[in-house]
Amino acid sequence: MQGCGNGCVGELVSNDGRYTSRKGIPTVGLGVIDDDSNIHGPDEFVRLSTMERITRIFKRFLSNPLN
Repeated sequence: MQGCGNGCVGELVSNDGRYTSRKGIPTVGLGVIDDDSNIHGPDEFVRLSTMERITRIFKRFLSNPLN
């Protein structure tokens, strides 16, 4: 994991961001990953509280993407 301050972390999962960032295109990936959610594995799950938090983050970003 890579920390980026303010409770933001990065974790390597599969998405197309690896291709765009290699081309020098600024890339941000947002999603729901909890330490115990077993991402892409048996019994994968997401907590409602995590979905609510990521929804607030998306709303804030989309309402003012430059801040």
